[in-house]
Amino acid sequence: MKARFVGRMAAVMMLVTSIQLTAQEKLEQHDGATQYRVKVLNTLGGTASAGNAINNRSMVMGTGNLTSDGTAHASVWLRNSVYDVGTLGGPNSAIAWSQKNDRGQIAGISETADL
Repeated sequence: MKARFVGRMAAVMMLVTSIQLTAQEKLEQHDGATQYRVKVLNTLGGTASAGNAINNRSMVMGTGNLTSDGTAHASVWLRNSVYDVGTLGGPNSAIAWSQKNDRGQIAGISETADL
């Protein structure tokens, strides 16, 4: 008997009216104290976004809702710009867990067009 596992990402929707999300960027230590810079994360047109990881090059990685708020795409924030990573043919994708990579490589999950 062959067992077939079909993975599917569960889309979680947040009901939010208007929010501003922030990410903390760790700065150089000055006089023995760690300093941080807080940044507002732009969205992909929707009302919500979430940063799940940040590396030493100030790249923030996570998820942002599209204009309809019905779908979310993996997103990368760098130098005050947000980049839509896209999907593998399905509606949703995400960088859903913390990761640490200073070479610009990212890993995430995505729905495909196949059910």
